[in-house]
Amino acid sequence: MPTVVLDGLWAAAHVEGCRLTVPDTWHIDTVLGLVRDAEHREEIDPLAQAETTAWTSPTHSATGTRRDGIPAAVFGPKASGPSASHR
Repeated sequence: MPTVVLDGLWAAAHVEGCRLTVPDTWHIDTVLGLVRDAEHREEIDPLAQAETTAWTSPTHSATGTRRDGIPAAVFGPKASGPSASHR
């Protein structure tokens, strides 16, 4: 991100009485590693898979769109590489 953009964001945060902290590579790698670990644990846990399936709804059902649960579209495609941060 360009320095001028970060400077503007830091200034805006300061005006609001806040402090903006931008994570460095170590923090990003740590968080992504935790996300990958959590996703892997869900993939190998049949109870977690069953719960996710129970709460996941198709985009449209015979009676219309569900008002609760997880829309199936939010899952998107699976990450295709070790450094992918989202699906």
